Amino acid sequence: MAAAAALLRRLRLAAATLLKVWLEAVAKMVVQRDRPAETLPDVILRGQSAAHGLNCPSGHAMVIFAITALVAPYFKGW
Repeated sequence: MAAAAALLRRLRLAAATLLKVWLEAVAKMVVQRDRPAETLPDVILRGQSAAHGLNCPSGHAMVIFAITALVAPYFKGW
């Protein structure tokens, strides 16, 4: 996605895509919070839920933050 954004000369989007991946990895290393299936007994996993690995911060939350940071400059008049 970053390469496609760079080819389309959307450099902020390309940078945000790369930074999201890097910042998420750094944040997970700093926070070091396990998923509930690793720390709580009798956790019920549904669908394709991950049972192992680091839990926090959420990758979804990081994407929303990146999108907000990209869109915010366009709403200066608000």
